[in-house]
Order: sequence, then structure tokens, then C-alpha cells
Amino acid sequence: MTVTDDDFLFHPTLISQAVRDSLVPGVQIRPLRRSDYSRGVLEVYSQLSTTGNITQQKFEGNCHGLIYVYKLGICAYGGTVLERFDFLKSTKTYFTTVIEDTRSELVVACATLLVEYKFLHECGKIGHIEDVVVHDSQRGKRLGQKLIEQLQYIGRAIGCYKVILNCTVENVAFYEKCGLGKKDVQMAKYFEPRMIQVESDHNQKNYEKYQQRQGTLDLGLSPNATKSFHTMLYEAEQSLHSTLKQAPNMTTEPEEIKEST
Repeated sequence: MTVTDDDFLFHPTLISQAVRDSLVPGVQIRPLRRSDYSRGVLEVYSQLSTTGNITQQKFEGNCHGLIYVYKLGICAYGGTVLERFDFLKSTKTYFTTVIEDTRSELVVACATLLVEYKFLHECGKIGHIEDVVVHDSQRGKRLGQKLIEQLQYIGRAIGCYKVILNCTVENVAFYEKCGLGKKDVQMAKYFEPRMIQVESDHNQKNYEKYQQRQGTLDLGLSPNATKSFHTMLYEAEQSLHSTLKQAPNMTTEPEEIKEST
């Protein structure tokens, strides 16, 4: 199956060669693809927060109630998740980047840069880093740091004067290692009260995982055994996804570049 520019959320030329070269063996970094449902992208996102029950039929077929809010206009309609992909691609403001395991052909990490167009600062642009997540089985490979480096690269390349993000207290040290610093505070108002508890539950689970990685929770296993345990769980998940694969692994970039994002 030939990979074309239309398969990507944004053009692959925005992927930093320096980031590519610094990845551990066996993975590749690239833009989100239309076919990434079959590569387990929602499974990865589910480790960050709730994704809901999005089956492949809903992904490719009918998924009513999607509401798109873009700058000063609102476009609400029923459609498919793939139509959402096309919408995000058309705005040229969403840069979701994934890291794929080249052996299993599964997505193992992802993050998004959302570009905000301002009237301030001579009509400048701000990059918002969102939804950074690495699969549990891939911890310790600096994939999260590489994603942040990549999103900062995109931000500079398209003319953002800064990139910003919100994070939990436990993740402050990680983002400081990535070159970001604490600035101001986050404020929020939830229009769906149930989401407060949903996010609280996910944050608690992620904090427990953080404690495990820091060694403050004892699993009764050595560090190597703990890592092997998570790898075993990941390989079990791979077998569940194997029947969903519909596209071969991407090993080359598009030969022709028709336009730059």
C-alpha cells in the first residue's frame, strides 16, 4: 500500500531529522496517519484519559454528535472520526505526532501541538502542547522527551513565539528536563461535572504508575523483572490488535512533496 501526503495529518517534512536520528532503535517518529486506529493509537490515549467506546466501525462509520469549534466559527454535525481527521488536517493547526514500534507496527507514544493564532504580539502564534502519552511498556526510552523536542521543533518551524502546556505536579520535573519552565497557573471550568471525576481517576492511576517508576511502591519484583512484566503485558495487547491491522508498516516517506504545511 502506497503512503501519500493525504494519509498524514501534516507533512512529514516537519519531522526533525535530529529527533529521528536520536531515537532508540526499533521505533520511528511521524505524523498521525488516517489508519492509526488499527495501530492502537486509542489504546495509547486511554492510558492518559478516557477515550470512550470508539470501535473501528464508529471510527470509520457513523459517529454522531461531533462538534468542531474553530476560532470564531462553530461547525456542528454528525460524522465519522475520519471526518474529524480530515477537518483537523484542513485547519493546518493540529500537529499530532506519534512514535511507532517498527516491529509490531503499533503506535507506542503520541503528543499534539495545537497552534493558536493571536491578535497580540503582531498577530503572533502560540503552540499548545497537549495529550502527551507514552505506553507503559515503553517507559525509560526517552520517547516522551523526544516528542516534546519534536513539538518544539514544529513550533519554531511554523513561527510560534512560544509553546506552553498544562501538567500535573508530578510531571513538572520531566518538562523542566525538556527545557520548559513553570509560569503562572492553570484555571479550568468543567461543563460536564462527571469529567472531573473521570480525570481525577485517571490522574490517580497515572500517579500510582509514577510512584512505581520512582520505586515508592513495591511490586515485589526487581527493576528488570518489573520492566519484563510490563513488556509481557504489552506483547499480550499486541496480539489483540493484530487482527485489526490493515496497512503495512511505513518504511519510506512520500517521494514527492506537493506543498509545505
